[in-house]
Amino acid sequence: MAGEAKAQATYVAGEASQQLQQLVDKTRIELRGQAGVRVQQTSARLRTLANELTALREGRTEEAGSLAGFVDDARTRITGLAERLDRQGLDGILIDVRRFARRRPGMFLMGSIAAGFALGRAVRAGAAASQESSSTAAQNGVMHDAAWSD
Repeated sequence: MAGEAKAQATYVAGEASQQLQQLVDKTRIELRGQAGVRVQQTSARLRTLANELTALREGRTEEAGSLAGFVDDARTRITGLAERLDRQGLDGILIDVRRFARRRPGMFLMGSIAAGFALGRAVRAGAAASQESSSTAAQNGVMHDAAWSD
């Protein structure tokens, strides 16, 4: 009787394993299909955006779709910011920053960290580019001098 129970337990375990594998395979196929659809949708949206950007670049604003509205909104906001800077100057900016920091200290800290990180990266990139151009110029000067000495 113990042998028969063991055999049935082995059979049930094998059957459960097989069903689990089928479920995993079916889920994998469904997820891959859904991911494929999402990739196609994203690709289509990106193509539309590229076409709208091309239309804007070529001055065909009527073909730019919603992108023209976004660009116009950005232009309006940037113009407003420039006018505000003209009116309030540096003191106005500092007052706005203080207000924002008081209202949303967490967001202010996160923004400060991100800005510091971006500034650090920009400084490093600028230093590396400067060093590279100096190195290239020095090498070209050495090669130029060598050409004259021949």
